[in-house]
Amino acid sequence: MISGVGRENIREGLAYIFLFLIVFVTTYMDLIYVVLGLESGKYLDDVVLLIIYIFLLANVKFIFAHRVLVKLAVLLSLMLVIGCLQYFYAKYATPQRLLLGMIYFFKPVAYMFAGIVFSSRVCIIDSKYYIRIALYVLGFGFLLCLANLVFPSAWRSIIGSTVFNEGYRLTGPFPNAGRTSWLLASCFVILVWFWGSRRKNILLYVGGLFCLYMLSLTFVKKSMLSALAGAVTIIFKRSSKIRYGVLLVVALLFVPLMTFLVERMLLEYNLTTVFDNPRYLLFLGSILILVENHVYLFFGGGYGSWGGYVSSFIYSPYYEDFGFDTMWGFLPGESSYTGDNYFAHVFGEVGLLGGVLWFYILILIVRLPSVLLRVCSVPERLKSRLKLFQALVLVLYVESLGISSLEISSVSFLVIFIYGSLIGRCLNLK
Repeated sequence: MISGVGRENIREGLAYIFLFLIVFVTTYMDLIYVVLGLESGKYLDDVVLLIIYIFLLANVKFIFAHRVLVKLAVLLSLMLVIGCLQYFYAKYATPQRLLLGMIYFFKPVAYMFAGIVFSSRVCIIDSKYYIRIALYVLGFGFLLCLANLVFPSAWRSIIGSTVFNEGYRLTGPFPNAGRTSWLLASCFVILVWFWGSRRKNILLYVGGLFCLYMLSLTFVKKSMLSALAGAVTIIFKRSSKIRYGVLLVVALLFVPLMTFLVERMLLEYNLTTVFDNPRYLLFLGSILILVENHVYLFFGGGYGSWGGYVSSFIYSPYYEDFGFDTMWGFLPGESSYTGDNYFAHVFGEVGLLGGVLWFYILILIVRLPSVLLRVCSVPERLKSRLKLFQALVLVLYVESLGISSLEISSVSFLVIFIYGSLIGRCLNLK
């Protein structure tokens, strides 16, 4: 027989293994395997996601029992009901497509709830360690971007890069610039968070300038907006003296960079090519799905059927119906553009009613810290860290105007998991 102390040691050991898996897989998928050239572990992400869902099913009673979380849990249950209804009316709905579609659709929320349950019920770890994990991972990505900037020729020979209007585009450790721009925007928000603290260091200011400079070299407009949104969120949580000083600095840095990016945007798009852009095409496709009949208008064409990860590896017949299967990026086996518009993906799959419900859920998630601070007595340090990750989640939301950061990029799930873990720490203090 195992004693009570022995069971606790086993439980704690399993908890640390689980945390290691989360950190390793989310980092490995987006950063490590690119550098090492290893792709043998590309399915590790799916294995960890399956473990997370099993973990949440084992703790579902805790989620529904907590009054701060029960509203979210009920709304998510309604989203599951929509999936069940789709099986009976959606013409391309199959059990496999619907099940996998829901698994990946709810992936960001699953990671957040896993973080909440993990830190509040399984393993209580000081919040500073979660911050260190995020800093190490994002800092590693930042250094890889610097290597791309300083040694461009060597980097292109190892990783490759994207040509943009005959110019050089910084892609960092990722195969495309979209994920790199998200990482740099997140790093900039973290640096702004440090600027507002008592840690004054010239390296923070230099790092912020490098972040913005490298961000401009990705030529990704939405990431400038996401960095600005996250920075302003952090700034307006500070005292008025710090608030207006840092806001002025950020504004002075962003104005020339945004002007530069608008000029690049005008070069990239014109009136004859705007509707050839995959993001506009995905919106057009989602509208065509919604107007098919009144049921599709409210509940969509079915999970896994449009604009998401599942619709690419279980190829959706909608791409053939709309003639997208002849375009590069929407081809069977080469569907790199299907994840380029998260909003079109959501409304196409779950309709107007489901889409509004889903985005209301996302708003509730980013507002959870405000709710917790009203009902919990939270120490200032934990409060500050929670507000940082609230800003980083907001960055992900803005990034989803383009690439589906909430469903594709693995490192973003580490941010969401830590955000949930900090929320779980607050729940323990209630």
